[in-house]
Amino acid sequence: MTVGKALRDFQGDIDGVLRHYGHRARVVVLWRQNKHAPKTWTYIARVDPQDREWYEWESFLELMHARFGGGWYKAKIYGEWITGGKREEYFEQVSFGIAGAPTAHTIGMVERAGHRI
Repeated sequence: MTVGKALRDFQGDIDGVLRHYGHRARVVVLWRQNKHAPKTWTYIARVDPQDREWYEWESFLELMHARFGGGWYKAKIYGEWITGGKREEYFEQVSFGIAGAPTAHTIGMVERAGHRI
């Protein structure tokens, strides 16, 4: 099943996009842009948008801020596994920024990937 892209209030409306896809959004794959090499991105996490831990936060953006801290991110949103295609159904990519400093966890991940914040 193909689902049209979400209408957004603004370009980085990750919460609006996830509301649009609802339970069809199975995975959000998150990357963080490297400040000193802007054309490179570091893989951060695969997040299940249906994870019960989310319910203590008002929005996806708040959860990402608490887990990973500030920076410029891109999130690719995927749906169900397509057995014949051996991949997940791709919905869309959303870029968004979070104000503030990155968490120690994020700094460690970026440094282990050979980049610096």
